[in-house]
Amino acid sequence: MTREIEKIALVTGASRGIGAAIAARLAAAGYVVAGVARDARSLDKQAAAIGRAGFRPFTADLTDAAQLGTMIEAVRREVGEPRVLVNNAGYGGPYSLLHETTDAHWSQVLAINATVPFLLAREVLPAMARARFGRIVNISSVFGMAGGVGSGAYIAAKHALVGLTKALAAEYGACGITCNAVCPGICETDMTAPLKNDVRLNARVPAGRFGRAEEIARMVTWLCSAESSYVNGAALMIDGGVAADLALIQTPRAAF
Repeated sequence: MTREIEKIALVTGASRGIGAAIAARLAAAGYVVAGVARDARSLDKQAAAIGRAGFRPFTADLTDAAQLGTMIEAVRREVGEPRVLVNNAGYGGPYSLLHETTDAHWSQVLAINATVPFLLAREVLPAMARARFGRIVNISSVFGMAGGVGSGAYIAAKHALVGLTKALAAEYGACGITCNAVCPGICETDMTAPLKNDVRLNARVPAGRFGRAEEIARMVTWLCSAESSYVNGAALMIDGGVAADLALIQTPRAAF
């Protein structure tokens, strides 16, 4: 097995936030990163920041089966067969109680958070198995390990992603492939910027602050390395201690 084969990584949602940090750190660790997102302009900015030798942009709406297939073919043709897959792309959507959640919203959230990781894993697993090496990291959430109010579709999808992680670990561990989930708490990104100085919200985190995308990226990069070879099927919390005190994340109950 050559170093070049081991160092090809496919990262979804790579244009911003946690995905961008993961892509940058993997590139710094010597990987050629095939970064996937819907926004071509943001991907091009990533390529310029990281350098084309370490980051190759691929634009696709992964919930469209045709675009997903075309993207995979392009990655194989232009970069090579991925030995690392980071399923980071996700979508939570607006707050809604379950009786208010539409069929379309439920389907959209389940598709990007659970179905797309399954489809991508199914694509890359055969070649990983033949090479006797593979790393799959699924970015779940604290809500993949706990419940809450107002995000039922997202919670269900992230729980499904943790379940998929364990199934993949059990089925392919003997092939030199590991699959683990990383479960971040609230992190500093452009989407959460308006909440950064919310004293009440920060106080609900034992660490007293939001997480940083780079902290998630460090864990993901380690899980992609040979050093993590005996870590398989884990769901690793990176949440500043939120899940250690469930009283901190209670929200008002639904009322009729």
